[in-house]
Amino acid sequence: MNKIITRGVLFVFIFLLLFLLIICAVPDQFDQSYQRASVRQYDYYRSLGNHKIVLIGGSSLSFGIDLDYMKVLTGRDCAILGNHFGDGILLQLEMAKSNLKSGDIVIIEYMNYELKSAEGELLLSGLGKRYDLHRFFPSEMITTILRSYPGFFMKNLNYWRNWGYDPDEPYCLSFYDEKGNMTGYRGECLIPEQYTQ
Repeated sequence: MNKIITRGVLFVFIFLLLFLLIICAVPDQFDQSYQRASVRQYDYYRSLGNHKIVLIGGSSLSFGIDLDYMKVLTGRDCAILGNHFGDGILLQLEMAKSNLKSGDIVIIEYMNYELKSAEGELLLSGLGKRYDLHRFFPSEMITTILRSYPGFFMKNLNYWRNWGYDPDEPYCLSFYDEKGNMTGYRGECLIPEQYTQ
C-alpha cells in the first residue's frame, strides 16, 4: 500500500514539475497585448510618492484620461489602475493598497461590478509572467484564477506554436504610454452600434 501511495505522490510531483517547466519555457505571447498596460499602470503607480491621485476602474479610464493634463489641472501626480471591465475591481483595489500614502486621493469609477466577478484568462494574460503581481489576486478570485489557468496556458501555447500573437490596433501595447494610459490615436468609434443615452 505504501508503494502505491509513494508512486502516486511521485507521479503528481513529476507532472507538476513538468507542467511548471513548460509554463516557464513557453515565451509570453501576450506581452504586446493591451491587457499588459495593467503592468505599466502598476509600475508607474509604485514609482509615485505621496499626495498623488489614483483612479481605479475599467477601460474608460485608460482610454479616456490624460494623466499629464490631470497633473496640470490638479498639481498632483496621477495614476490609473484599471484597464478592462473584465478584470473586476478587486485586483485594482489590492494593487492600490500597495502604495497608498497619507494625503493620497483615491477615485473609484462607478460601474456595476460584482465584487467577485473577473475573467481569469484576461487577468492572467494581463499580468503575464509578472508573478510578483499574482499576490494581488484576492482570495475571492483564487478559484476563478485556478480554473482559468489551463485555458490560458493552452492559448499561450497555441499562439506560440502558430508563430505568436500579434494584436491589432488599438488593442495593442504600443497604443499605451509608459504610465499605462492610451495615447495612440483612435480615428473613429469601434463600437458597431450607435450608443445613445
